[in-house]
Amino acid sequence: MVIVAGASVASAEVSDKAATIPQHWLLALPLAAILFVAASFRWWIGAALAVVPVFILLGSFDMTFDEYIGPALWREQGWPYFASLWGSDLLMLGALAIGARRGWARRQVSRARPAG
Repeated sequence: MVIVAGASVASAEVSDKAATIPQHWLLALPLAAILFVAASFRWWIGAALAVVPVFILLGSFDMTFDEYIGPALWREQGWPYFASLWGSDLLMLGALAIGARRGWARRQVSRARPAG
């Protein structure tokens, strides 16, 4: 019996090593709320906490555009996975930006009011 070994593409499941769609949102929703409240209260607290979503966004960027992981996840999970990944990241950044804007506007109104 002759065994012929030909070159073949190795494939492995990538999905079991990546966060699931519910995990994206279970992280993003409470973190977005915390970022919103913190940035509304004081801008510098929001700026200090902005490190967290930035690192999460960098991880998403790295995973999406990785030479091997990105295409494998696209084949296994499809576009809904990436829509959830980027949507949850943008929710966190949006909550931070809206919270900072709300806090800035609140301080402008309190400064414009005459004392007394």
